[in-house]
Amino acid sequence: MTALLSKKRHYITLPFVIFLYVVFQVEPKGSAAREASSNESSLADGLAVKLPCLAKPPGSFISMDEECRQSFTSAPIQSLLEPLVELEGSGRSGNLILALIHLVHYAETHCCNLLFPPEVLPGFPSMAFRNIADCAVHANSTLPPNSSCKKLRIDDVLRFEGTCPRCATFLLRELLQINSTHSLGQRCIETEHAAFHVRAGDVVAGDFDVSSGTYTPSAKVHNMYWLYPTSYYVSVYRNIRKESLSRNIFVFCETLDNPTCGFFGKLADIDEQLHVRTRHSLTDDITLMLCARDVAISRGTFHTLFTLSLHMKSKHGFVIDRGEESHLSLSEIGNPESIPAFQAHHGQQSLESEFLYYFADDNERQLYQSRTVPWKNTAYQRFLVDKRHKMDWQVKNVSEWVRE
Repeated sequence: MTALLSKKRHYITLPFVIFLYVVFQVEPKGSAAREASSNESSLADGLAVKLPCLAKPPGSFISMDEECRQSFTSAPIQSLLEPLVELEGSGRSGNLILALIHLVHYAETHCCNLLFPPEVLPGFPSMAFRNIADCAVHANSTLPPNSSCKKLRIDDVLRFEGTCPRCATFLLRELLQINSTHSLGQRCIETEHAAFHVRAGDVVAGDFDVSSGTYTPSAKVHNMYWLYPTSYYVSVYRNIRKESLSRNIFVFCETLDNPTCGFFGKLADIDEQLHVRTRHSLTDDITLMLCARDVAISRGTFHTLFTLSLHMKSKHGFVIDRGEESHLSLSEIGNPESIPAFQAHHGQQSLESEFLYYFADDNERQLYQSRTVPWKNTAYQRFLVDKRHKMDWQVKNVSEWVRE
């Protein structure tokens, strides 16, 4: 603390007092209940029931990679023959990664060779894999081998439900050059850091009339992508700062139109280890995200990228209704209702804990849910996002889960 104070040239000011309050304020009354719930086996039991594909203990991760090497081998694109499954169409990063995860499952269950398209992320070429598995004994095969290998439209693939691909994380890491020291082919920085992904861009675009003060949302706003409250991210920030005052925290915002980005932009003035990143290279941003020790996800499919991380130890997410979603993993939470999530945890060797945040007050939850869904980006909805809400959370110990 002394080191942090000594960096400032001026005396302690009101903003700095507010900063200390944010970090060290008293935990909510639900803390005891939270600790108790994190030790109960019902969370792990509920997850195992929800995810029937999770069968092997955490210690089997290495053998899973070896099994995938015996199922798929990289091959020159020009030599890859039928039967072949590939993706047709384009999408933003999160949708594209999710579609490719579903595509791997399709290749596994239909005994197809696999072709990843170019530019999955900027600068990455197409990559092909030959399916060398013994499809005749593939337990998940639902159709005769090779019968349905073809081009699949991304919109159709994103509607696949209940997929639990065995080798998706392995193959996507091969494609994107992700390993224990590198992400997207770039070496990770050695010091531990945290990454907050805050949804921005079209979903929060709009303009104020300088004369009347009226806020007019953009016509491109998507009503399924309602925003997580700023207080969720503040709770994550407080938990990390209680653990370390010196850890760098990167807040990733496509634009500063999300009220949460504006909040952290001001907080960064008094926290030198807090950095708000906007309009940087997508590849550089994702590299920092995939190298992060702590990750806070946003609503949308972008969080699917974090399943590829080999550095993430804690993952933080938000649920609007704790009763309906607290037994789920964060890989299954946060997608728009029109896009099913996928059921997979294998491959996340580094992950130790998932933190699930929710409204401590049910009346606040009901108000937020009823007024922000569907999302229209109105001035009142933006006010509710940035309003101070009392948050509580529970911790899931990932090592207790049953995973394949």
